Formats: sequence, structure tokens, C-alpha cells
Amino acid sequence: MCQINGYTKDILLRKSYIHYINTEKESLKKIDRLKTVDKMKKMIQSLFVFFLTIPVFWNITSAAGIEPDYWPTNGWRTASPESQGVDSKALINLLDTIWEKNINIDSVLAVRNGYIVLDDYVYPLDSDTRHSIYSCTKSISSALIGIALDKGHIKDVQQSVLDFFPKREVKNIDARKKAITLENLLTMTTGIDCRDSYLYQWRGLTQMNHSADWVQFMIDLPMSEEPGTRFEYCNGASFLLSAIIQKQTGMTAFSFAQKTLFGPLGLTNVRWPSSPNGISIGYGEIQMRPVYHGRTQAKFIGCIYREPDKRRFLYTTGFAVSLYSSSSKISDPPG
Repeated sequence: MCQINGYTKDILLRKSYIHYINTEKESLKKIDRLKTVDKMKKMIQSLFVFFLTIPVFWNITSAAGIEPDYWPTNGWRTASPESQGVDSKALINLLDTIWEKNINIDSVLAVRNGYIVLDDYVYPLDSDTRHSIYSCTKSISSALIGIALDKGHIKDVQQSVLDFFPKREVKNIDARKKAITLENLLTMTTGIDCRDSYLYQWRGLTQMNHSADWVQFMIDLPMSEEPGTRFEYCNGASFLLSAIIQKQTGMTAFSFAQKTLFGPLGLTNVRWPSSPNGISIGYGEIQMRPVYHGRTQAKFIGCIYREPDKRRFLYTTGFAVSLYSSSSKISDPPG
């Protein structure tokens, strides 16, 4: 169902109705098609839609410092777009572009100043449809590292990565590898010859996934440069974050998240698969419902961050639009 809060214009309702009828007729064909969609095409489409949202970002600085009038742990409040300084026509244009270009997007959820101003789902999907959040999982893994630091499970981000695995024998070891820190994992500046991004057709990630021990695979990889030299996308680095959380807390990253993050935020019905060795997959594959009974969910996990010692939302400085691709409910692409 498509809803722009406070608006029931015939043109919007008519477009939604026609779109859903057409989608229903094609639903079976769409499911088969989505199973074979090229992974790179999905990434490009997601980026394209992201740039489509740029015209609806405005008055970003004017909202800075605004104190929210509620904290949405138990649910989001709704408001009309205009009441929050958003032009509803821009939202309609966004939906029109997605539909007319047949972009693989299942849902669009927009929040301004802590209020939902748009909540749209493509038939037959709805707010109860759980989706993969892909590499947004990495943000959750890094947040859990921060929580582990706060609770004293980890000393600081300058700790050597190899020190977390003292009983393991490491191949290709040299001074550079010994110098890799937790911060390097967080910033993907490890210097490891990872080769698991799209630039390498995910070759390194595939090799790790087929190995008997993902942690051992990662720490055995040769170095290509000094740690901290440059950013190099590496899913395996984010997996090591999950392994470190499990090593230091005595529970999987998923269990730790349920206790310290998902639970306090009211996040339910979350799925986070593990590696063959029982370590939460820190680089991807978390599945959540976009909105579940009005509770804070995956699309706005970034809104948990606030200024130190202040109950102030960082999202009050702007306008957030979140999009889920149609294929995300079927399978995860690498990273």
C-alpha cells in the first residue's frame, strides 16, 4: 500500500492502483526474473535510485540542533510531508520514476525530523516482508564493536588484530601483518591482499566462503601494502570484526546484538546467518522487516546514533529516504 501521510489525491491513488494491478499480473514472471538478475545491475540500480533522492534533500542545516519531541523506541510517528518541510510532489516524482523505469525497488520509507512522511510497498509485498539489508550489516558490526568497547570487552581500536587470535598459526606473517589494528578493520585499510570486491568479481570472498575456516583464511592472506595506506573494500575484514566480538564477549555477534542493540531498540524478527564455524556473517546477510508494528527497524538503524550525552537525533539535520530492492528478499549478493 502506498501512503503519503495526510494526502489522498486521486492521481496518486490511481497511479498506485494501476501499478499494483499490473504488478500482480506479472508477479510470477517477476519472481523468476529476479532470481537471475545480474548482481552488478542491482548495485547500479540501487545507486541510481539513491541519486534520484538528492532533489528532495533540502534545508539540511536549518534543522541542525532541533531537539526531537519523542524517542521512537516503541514506534515512529507519522506526519504530512509539508508539515515537516517536505514537498509531497517530490516524493510522488520519486515513486513515479521507480515505477516508470521498472527499477527493482520493493519499498520506500521516508523520514523527516523523526516523522514518517512516506511509507510505500509494491504489491504483493508489505511491511511484514523481511529483506536482506546487504552491506548495511557492516554498519551494525561496527556499532557492536563500539558497544563492546564501551562495555570493556575490547580495550581500544589500536589493538593488534592478531592479538585477538593468539593460538592460531598465521601464514605470510611479517611486520606489516602484525601491525594491522582493529581500526584498520573498521576503516578497511588493512593492507591485506583481499580481492573480494566487484573489481575482482568477488573472487576473494568466494574463496573465503569455500574455505573450511573463514578466520584462518583471512589472517593467512598475504599483505599487499602497509596497513593504513589506503581504503580497499574487503568483506573479510568485516567478518573478522564479528569473529573478534565473539572471541571477546563469549557470544556470537547476533546474540550480542540481540542483548545490547536489537533488544533495546525493539527490533524483532531479525535473522543473521553464521559461517560454517558458527560466527555471525559480519559483512552481510542480516534480514529485517522494514517496519514491524511501527517499531524502529532496519531502514533507520543509522538513527540510533546521537550526539554524546544528548538525546538528539542526528537525522534531524536532514531528510532520510530508504529503498529496498526487489531482489533483496531472495538472496544476498557478495558484500
